[in-house]
Amino acid sequence: MSEDNEHFPEDVPFEFIKPERDERLKEKSWNDLLQNRPPDPPVKRGLRVRFWPVLLGGGGLVLLVVLFSKGGFFGTKPVEWETITTGNGQKKFLLPDSSEIFLNRFSEIKTDIRNWSDSKREVWLKGEAFFEIRKHHSAGNGFSNFIVHTPRGDIEVLATAFDVMTDSSGFTASLNSGKILAHIGKEERVALAPGQVLRVSHEGISKKEMNVQLYSAWKEGKFHFDHTSLIDIVDLIQRYYHLKVRVGADALLQSKKISGNIDVADSGELIRSLQVVMGLHVRQTGDSLIIHK
Repeated sequence: MSEDNEHFPEDVPFEFIKPERDERLKEKSWNDLLQNRPPDPPVKRGLRVRFWPVLLGGGGLVLLVVLFSKGGFFGTKPVEWETITTGNGQKKFLLPDSSEIFLNRFSEIKTDIRNWSDSKREVWLKGEAFFEIRKHHSAGNGFSNFIVHTPRGDIEVLATAFDVMTDSSGFTASLNSGKILAHIGKEERVALAPGQVLRVSHEGISKKEMNVQLYSAWKEGKFHFDHTSLIDIVDLIQRYYHLKVRVGADALLQSKKISGNIDVADSGELIRSLQVVMGLHVRQTGDSLIIHK
């Protein structure tokens, strides 16, 4: 008697026979089970974190933390502003595309971090910043441009180094290298070439050739004057030191020029240079500066 029947009495007139396994049927049943199994629930992916070093004006180092997920900074899609401000100091930071922004004193820049993408690179500026924008490929769209929004117009960038300063009446843009296009109002478009400065204000629109380094000198901490006229220096004094400047009407006085390097932080050194090097009389009263022969 087989072992399957050993618990039965010996006089039972039959025996139980175990059927042979059909391995092919077993494999088919298992495959059918797998195919009919409900799909696994979608996996919720967590945020990825990247850190960029940020150099502060005083030489300190902090980390700028940017969170990513599939589809952008945070994926989709409501606006979420990331805002960086400066007090009486400067900040430098990197964008996800490796572009650099140097933010001047008492300035603010912000971006919609939820909707940042390869094809949509935009920032909003109040105050002054210097930009070094990397050329960036956008899928199916060639190169993607970079947009700087100001209260009086927008600046469209491909790949370039430039400075933008906004104020209550408009903005000033100076181009060190590359190409930018200013969008002013609904129809006005002004293109800038390297070495040009654009001024947009309530008084109108003007574009001129100039030593554009003077407009980004705050970033390096030095003015590099190279036969720079008194009129241009007056513009810098008003721009950097927020002083109201009056200059005598003498044409010869206004055409005087100066060369040399002067610390941006030291307004007194610049004023002394006007007195000693240019032979001018300079008198400061409160927030006003009067220059005459």
